[in-house]
This record gives sequence, C-alpha cells and structure tokens, in this order.
Amino acid sequence: MKKIGFYAATLLKNHNGGKTQVLLNLLRGFEKNGLAERFVIFCIPGMEENIFNLIPNAAAVAPVPVKKIREKTIAELLFKTAMHKYIEQYKIGSLLFPAGNTGFHRYPVPTVVVPHDIQSQTNKEIFSFKARMADALYYHFDFKLRDRIVAVSDFDRQEIIKAYPAYREKIIRIYNPVYTDLLISGGMHKGKNPYITAVNIQYLHKNTITLIKAFEIIRDIIPHDLYLIGRITPGRVWLTDYVREHGLDNRIFFKGFLDDAALAEMIKGSALYVNPSLFEGFGMTTVEAMMAGVPALASSVTAVPEVTMGLCNYYEPPEDETALAEAMKKILLEEKYHDADKLKIISGEIYDRYNYVKISRRYFDLMTSLMTGED
Repeated sequence: MKKIGFYAATLLKNHNGGKTQVLLNLLRGFEKNGLAERFVIFCIPGMEENIFNLIPNAAAVAPVPVKKIREKTIAELLFKTAMHKYIEQYKIGSLLFPAGNTGFHRYPVPTVVVPHDIQSQTNKEIFSFKARMADALYYHFDFKLRDRIVAVSDFDRQEIIKAYPAYREKIIRIYNPVYTDLLISGGMHKGKNPYITAVNIQYLHKNTITLIKAFEIIRDIIPHDLYLIGRITPGRVWLTDYVREHGLDNRIFFKGFLDDAALAEMIKGSALYVNPSLFEGFGMTTVEAMMAGVPALASSVTAVPEVTMGLCNYYEPPEDETALAEAMKKILLEEKYHDADKLKIISGEIYDRYNYVKISRRYFDLMTSLMTGED
C-alpha cells in the first residue's frame, strides 16, 4: 500500500509559532486516528525521537541529510529537489508539505502545500524588500507546481486568490487542527496574582506593544499581572526595555518559550487571554484559549472574526491602546464575562470545529484521494 510522505524538516527542538504547532497537531492526530502506519515522516537529524514521541506507529521516520542547523536551508532545498529517490525508496503515493517553500521541481506523485498565510505579499509594510521577494519566489513555485493548496481559513483563501488568481481551482480550505487534550484536561497554572496572557510576542505583527501600553493605562485599576509568552529575539528587546523604563517590570513578566503542557496550563489559569494582532491567517492561540474556557479578547481584523466564530470579545482598531485598555477593563471587572456556563458552550463549539483528530482525518482523506484520482 502506498504511503503518504509528510515533510517535517521545519521542526526544531525549540519550536515556536502557529505553523509549527499545526505540524505537531497533525502528527498527533494521525496517531490518534490509527493512521500513523500510512505515513513516512521526513525530519532533520536529531529529531527522530521527538517525531516518534508524537507518532510512534509511523511507517518510517527519515532524516533529511543535513549535518548542521546552519546548513538547514540549503540542505532542505537540495533534499526537496532530489526527493524523487526518497519517493521511490519509501513507496510514497502522495506528499504533504505543512509549510511553504516546497522546492523548485514537480514531484512524480501528487503534492499538497499549506502556506498558512501570504501576508508578506498582502501585508507588505512590515516585511523587508528581501523577505517579500524571497517569499514571492517560493509562493510562485509552491502554487504552480503543487496539486492542491490548503488555505487555513476562508479569509486566507481569498488572500491567495487575490494575489494568485490563476491557482484558485487548486485551493481547498481546511481549518487548522487544535490539540485539545491538554486544553480540556490536566493542570492549571496558579500565579501569585490573577493574570492576563498573550502568546507569540516575538512576531512584529502580534502588536505586543499596544497590549503593554493598554495594560499600563489600567494597571492601577486592576489587580492582574500580564504574562507575555514567547522568545525575545534581538529585534524585540525594545519590548523589555519599554517595560523596565516605564516601571512595569513588577507587573509584566516575560515567560519565554513554553512547551505545550506548560503553555496549556498557563492559558487555562488566565483571567483573560488577549490577541491584539494586526494580521492573522488563522489565529490559533485565541482559539486555544476559547477552547480552554478562558475569556478571550482579540482585534477584529483579518481572519479573527471568522475563525473565532463570532464568539470572542473584540476591539478595534488594533493599534488603539485606549480602546484595548477599555475592553480589557470591562472584561476583567464585569462578572458577565466570566459566566462559566457560557464559556463552556463556547468551548464546546470551538472543540467541535477544530479538534485535531477530526482535522487530521480531513488531511488524510485529501492525501489518499489524490493518490486514487478521486479528489
């Protein structure tokens, strides 16, 4: 029986960001569905054990031939363009790339790419010219050479169609899988004070500075601390500088990278989850908070209203710290926003749509249908 190739070489030990989380959640879903034996997983050397922990019944885990992380980009590209021998070796009938940059050649089997979003082409002002041009090159080949393009939301689908109308017939919308197990069971973090959380602060479009300024406005009105989760990259050190210079470092805490279990506990213990993002092709962390039964507040932009099913609390415009501060204060101080029964109903609706077991089955069905030509 033909196998499905799954390209997981973008996964590193200290993963971060929604795109990587989708990859992890799909692997978990294939295992949970009893579909693991149909998959061959390609990874970088040193990640084999991590992959097997997620999908222990995979048909094979095959390392990409790269010796050092700094060689990864070139080695990946060479690997992708020489994929033919691996397809034959592992008897692969279709190939799934859960992220973009899929190589510059057509493969001898049906292939699927998940670009996640193309904001470097449609939200250009926050990207350098070099980054925009590199992505444009990758997208050109991703969309031209692959048989299907998975959009992670209807908004994302329309963005791809607007920028690349020639490939609209290749696009299929499959929402992102959310790993439910840790969000609906397990422990809950207890802080010294009640707290607010935000995740993935290392990305510029997440608009973390507006959240910090909004918190600064209401810090003397609320008892809550603010937890900011994600790595502080060299280009984001100015966030910690701002917090220190404004005397907020006894109320705002940078928590760094957290593994899945610690992150779930942190989210579940929150009094409020805030996503002030300027752009989302999906917006997984807001969905995770809602699934965990936590009140959530998000900017009403791009894919957010669609993906949150209109069940979230919203504010606008996203860069208005006063509007955000007022919305935060209202949610934190008014009891109606913490109605356990209402939050449970929201959690259930989110669970039904984004459960990783259900979504991974949709991917499996897509990949097998392409093998048989029944798609």
